[in-house]
Amino acid sequence: MDLILVVDDEADLRTAIGDYLEFEGLNYIEAGSARDALKIVSENQNVKFVLSDIKMPNGDGIFLLEELRKRSPDTPIVALITGESATSRDAAIKMGALDLFYKPLDMDTVVSVIKSTLQK
Repeated sequence: MDLILVVDDEADLRTAIGDYLEFEGLNYIEAGSARDALKIVSENQNVKFVLSDIKMPNGDGIFLLEELRKRSPDTPIVALITGESATSRDAAIKMGALDLFYKPLDMDTVVSVIKSTLQK
């Protein structure tokens, strides 16, 4: 079973995203920080896609992306979320992210990207 890991320090946002993913037939788990996300990924081989906020305490989304890319080429695909960030879409992609989504999220687009990526 493929899992989507939703990483954000705002619990309400994680739940809202997760509820939408479940409605679309996708399974997810949550993490409140990049450090928690790294632990989950190391313990769960079913995590195939990570959707992470950029700005978070205890390790931001850029830190998470960099750490996942160091581990192995089999690490999950990462897409980042931002409201306000100095990181541009092009910069995020150059760092190894699949995409950069801006808040407020267009969940139809997010789900479409996740589903098409997991089908490859």
